[in-house]
Amino acid sequence: MKKYIILIAALLTAFLAEAQNVDSLYLDYQQASRGEARDKALNLITIFQSKDYLDTPLALNENVEDDYLNMVIDFCMATEYYIGGRAQESLDLAKQAYEKVPHDSLVWQFEFLSLMGMDYQLMGQCDLAVDCCEQEMKLHEQLGRDDFLSITLNALAVLNSRLKLYDEALGYADRAVAIERKLGREDRLAVRLGVRADVLKVLKRYDEAVEDIDEAVALDEEAGRYRKMALRKLIKANILMEQGRYEEMLPPITESVKQFEALGDHYYYATALCNL
Repeated sequence: MKKYIILIAALLTAFLAEAQNVDSLYLDYQQASRGEARDKALNLITIFQSKDYLDTPLALNENVEDDYLNMVIDFCMATEYYIGGRAQESLDLAKQAYEKVPHDSLVWQFEFLSLMGMDYQLMGQCDLAVDCCEQEMKLHEQLGRDDFLSITLNALAVLNSRLKLYDEALGYADRAVAIERKLGREDRLAVRLGVRADVLKVLKRYDEAVEDIDEAVALDEEAGRYRKMALRKLIKANILMEQGRYEEMLPPITESVKQFEALGDHYYYATALCNL
């Protein structure tokens, strides 16, 4: 137990150090002179790209305008705050930066609305998050991009579940799954199936929920996403346990215990052990 505490403390220290480092670089960038700011901006963008914060392609060259670069960095920094659980800081910065988004840049409008919606979710303000999603849906009518639409539909499925509007949630989840099947994006399909399974579980449509989870597990295994796979097996075991199907739940819960142990994921290893 002692070595696990030390390991967790070390990981937390490393995470906080990285977060403080990005905070420091962002502050330096804000305080830098115009000439220095551009180099610092490009350094920050490189860090944020390595974290996969940018869905929208960004061409880094001398033609990139400073105002545009500032907007992108503020978006990434707001994302950094969100990832770190600092939802209010993320929301405040995102709102401020959203004012800089060009009126004809529909993709960036979507990116900011999506981030603000996630901030509201993290703060438990689901109604305001739904408002963001509804604004996103208007953008989708103009963008005509199913990949973005799938993200919004998935968010609406989650939000409506939290608001206990399960039939509405299932409708959104069904549409998101259908889009990902059409696009052939297996990683996103696995996520959408997981969300739909959560809704089906609440509606007590257990067999359908398990079917979705089994498909998601197969997709995760093929792609080598072993932690995701273990989490889904844990969820499947919980569904079977809720039905009183204890013998059937034994294989998935046993497999999830072994996988979490192999991955060194102590929290979910302990959780799975308790279920076992």
